[in-house]
Amino acid sequence: MWLLLMTLSIGAHAQQQTASQKKAKQIFDKVYNEVFHGNGVSLSYHINIIGIYKTSGHIWYMGEKSKFVEKKSTVWADGKTYTRMYPAKKMVEIYDADSPDRDMYSTKFTFDPKNYNYDIETEGNDYVLSIDAKPDVDGIKHAKAILNKNTLVPKMLKIKLLWFWTKVSITNYKTGKLDDKIFIFPKEKYKDFSIVDKREKK
Repeated sequence: MWLLLMTLSIGAHAQQQTASQKKAKQIFDKVYNEVFHGNGVSLSYHINIIGIYKTSGHIWYMGEKSKFVEKKSTVWADGKTYTRMYPAKKMVEIYDADSPDRDMYSTKFTFDPKNYNYDIETEGNDYVLSIDAKPDVDGIKHAKAILNKNTLVPKMLKIKLLWFWTKVSITNYKTGKLDDKIFIFPKEKYKDFSIVDKREKK
C-alpha cells in the first residue's frame, strides 16, 4: 500500500510540475511575443550589474527595431544599422545591427527561447517566472521575471551570467503600434557631430 501511495504521489507531483511548466511557457511566450514580435512596446528601466554598472533610461521595441535613451547616449537600431550618439562627446558611432562590438554589455546577454526550461510560482499579486538554461548553453544561465498576475505586465527581471546577477527594474510598460520613424537616426539633427562608421556591410 505504501508503495502504491508513493507511486501516486510521485505521479501527481510530476503532473503538477508539467502543468506548472506548461503555464510558465504559455505566459513567457505571450510576453516575449508582445515585446519582440508585436506592434510595439515601450518601457522605462533601471539596470544594476552587481553595483559595477548602473544605468537607467527609456526604450522602444518593435520586432528587430529599437531605440533607447539614456543620460550618456541615445541609440537608434532600425534592423540594419545600430547608431549610438554621445551628446557630451558630440560623437556618433555606427555599427552593423548584428555587430558584437556595438555594445560591451548587451551583446553578452544572448538568449534563444528554445534553449531554456520554464517554471512559475505565485508570490502575492505577482507571478515569478523562472527561466533556466539547458546544459551547455552559453550566455544567460538563469533568469527570473516578476510579472503582475492580473495584467502580465513585467515589473522586474533578474539575469544570471556566470556567477553574478543583473537586476532590471521595469516601469511605464506600454504596448501599441509604434511609428517606424522612432527607430531611424535623425542625421540632420547631428550633422555637426563627428561620425565614426564601424560598419562592415556598407
